[in-house]
Amino acid sequence: VSLADHTLTDYWYRLKQFVDWCEEQEIESMRDITAWDIDRWDAKRAGDDLAPVTLRNHQQTVQDWLQWASDVGLAQDGVGEAIEVPDINRNDHVSETRLAPDCGEALLKAWRASPNRASKHHVVLEILWTVGCRMGGLRGLDVSDVDLSAGVLEFRHRPAADTPLKNGVEGERDVGVPEETADVVGEWISTHRPQVRDDHGRTPLLPTTHGRVS
Repeated sequence: VSLADHTLTDYWYRLKQFVDWCEEQEIESMRDITAWDIDRWDAKRAGDDLAPVTLRNHQQTVQDWLQWASDVGLAQDGVGEAIEVPDINRNDHVSETRLAPDCGEALLKAWRASPNRASKHHVVLEILWTVGCRMGGLRGLDVSDVDLSAGVLEFRHRPAADTPLKNGVEGERDVGVPEETADVVGEWISTHRPQVRDDHGRTPLLPTTHGRVS
């Protein structure tokens, strides 16, 4: 996928507004975003005194992003539909450019070059995009399941420790990831990951400040 630099920058800026707002609301995972949160976001953006075309484009980008996140299991089903995308007058010259799922690789490049590189949101996107795992598998990953030297993530069925895989032992697998993804995961572990354990004494790869994502 090829996107003009200015278009990619626009997408990144629009999504960053939403990500920053979620962090301010102490929303730690996209999975936690509800329709009520979206209603509050809509109200916040409506009060930001944006030009109609700007508001529409920003809301459309966030909606497309959330719909993609729902498709891959990162956000709740239908949460993107709660975003209010306002209609505008044709004289406002709205752009018809849409954020399509196919621009995932371009978005990864933007994350990798951004000040928020190796943040939790970035690591989640890297793994979901390159591995295509289920959220349950992502949730169950421990730091010890990451082999950075080999560039491998090890998905294991651990029902006794509250991290089962949907297909049980048959769902266990070692999955190779691109070098760029391994580098980002390594940076997350060494620099940004909260030093916490879950209720079973394990070290989740993507924890909250209190333990493992529920």
